[in-house]
Amino acid sequence: VTGVQTCALPDLFNQEMAQNSIIPDLQQRSQLRACLFCSLIKTMTQFETNGCENCPFLLIAGDKVRVMECTSPSFEGMIGMLNNQESWVARWQRLNSPKFKKGCYAISVSGRFPRSFIGELAKDGIHYFSREAQSN
Repeated sequence: VTGVQTCALPDLFNQEMAQNSIIPDLQQRSQLRACLFCSLIKTMTQFETNGCENCPFLLIAGDKVRVMECTSPSFEGMIGMLNNQESWVARWQRLNSPKFKKGCYAISVSGRFPRSFIGELAKDGIHYFSREAQSN
């Protein structure tokens, strides 16, 4: 994982926020992965146990193969998102919808869904855009 730093949460991050947030276990940095759809960062075990809370349509909870297909261990940067409705960073990262949970997100994620999977999402009315960094 390139550029991963400890996600320093502010003192204002109280117990209620912690209960309503998705926080990766940073003690297991080598296990961190980012969702290819929304860029949420969690460990492999967290994805396998709970799926992606932002993307239930990916159906990855309990399916290690699906977790591997829908997440990537290769991502850049980390954003701690506490209030996506008021954050310019959330708008910049396309995370400013109320559906996105509080948590840590990658700035960019390397990897893409297979074309057939993107087609399935489109049939269900779900628009996918790559979270890979744009190279100039």
